[in-house]
Amino acid sequence: MDFALNDEQRAFRDAVAAFARDRLVDDYAGADRRGAFREGLVGEMAELGLVGLRIPQEHGGQGADALSAGIAVEGVARADLNASYLVFLPALVAEVLVGAADERQRERWLPAIAAGETLPCFCLTEPEHGSDAAHLGLRAERDGASWRLTGEKTSISLGMGAHTALVFARTGGEGARGISAFYIELDDRFVQRSPFEDLGERAIGRASLAFDGHPVGEDCLVGREGEGFVRCMQGFTTRAR
Repeated sequence: MDFALNDEQRAFRDAVAAFARDRLVDDYAGADRRGAFREGLVGEMAELGLVGLRIPQEHGGQGADALSAGIAVEGVARADLNASYLVFLPALVAEVLVGAADERQRERWLPAIAAGETLPCFCLTEPEHGSDAAHLGLRAERDGASWRLTGEKTSISLGMGAHTALVFARTGGEGARGISAFYIELDDRFVQRSPFEDLGERAIGRASLAFDGHPVGEDCLVGREGEGFVRCMQGFTTRAR
């Protein structure tokens, strides 16, 4: 098997390296002191296609394969580890949405991520259960035709700055089959965000998110009820397409 990069992948690697050298290296320390990326960085990366790599072209993304996404993460991280999360996390969220959301949801959610207008986070880890997707405690309880989220997620990268979240919550009984996935807009009237103090990584905005009855519409359910564990695992096991 030939593992060498092709001409297109090498050109992409070089373009990412040039961007990282020219636009990222000099602000790494400043972003850590500020605890935030510089204004406009997400938009710059979106213009280069780095934010929407795993989003299909028909939804505004690049439709890139997993290897190209890996090249981008590596190239950005070499200059600024923090900024690489702006490539990796949208790709991870998109992986789940592309695989599980219906076409109407994909049309509504994916273009904004690809354009850098919406910054998503991946809400899995919890204080009592870590990243064990089968044993989560945060609950999504029925409230008429919608849901309400109650509980806490912790160690959420981009948690302080994210506009949206892919949240894994318990909708049923114990175990993996009781977990569902929701893609939501974060409404700070119902979410308390508490930042972590990570020397060298403050710009990532790692945080705990405490949900206090956060309302979630029925149309925010990703896939079917009870499929959240499977969708989470599929997101982490990135396909090579």
